[in-house]
Amino acid sequence: MSGNCCTASAAGTSNITILSTADATQTITAGSGTNDKLILEGGANTLTAATGAKVTGFEQLAVAANVTGTIDMTTVGATIDILETLGNGTIAFSKVTGDTTLNLAVATTSTTVGYADATGSSDTITINLGTAISDTVNFGTVVVKDANAVGLGTVNL
Repeated sequence: MSGNCCTASAAGTSNITILSTADATQTITAGSGTNDKLILEGGANTLTAATGAKVTGFEQLAVAANVTGTIDMTTVGATIDILETLGNGTIAFSKVTGDTTLNLAVATTSTTVGYADATGSSDTITINLGTAISDTVNFGTVVVKDANAVGLGTVNL
């Protein structure tokens, strides 16, 4: 959806999907709700600050299984504090700010969450491990760290 624009002005939840392979060229504004989700789809992530300037108001970021690489959180909006994987893949989130929630919806190969700050010992992350009822779901490797590769002080599962 890199060439189209979206504005969700309702108080409900907005779920808007954009390509991870091309920067947004139009403004994409979430609604006034508190659970607005931006979904990345399409392949290797190539988003830049140009998209970050166009995307506003989202609290959640979800990535499809076919999205790979590192997602610099400054390229998808400053208000996101919930990250979600929607399929089995390898993804890294960098420059994550504040206390964050990571939802691993299904089995994953590798997920990395790198905070923007260097205060890992005082940072917190909550990790929710999927909705599958099988005890054979493998969430692979999950790495959480600050900008200096120091692990986080609190990990809630």
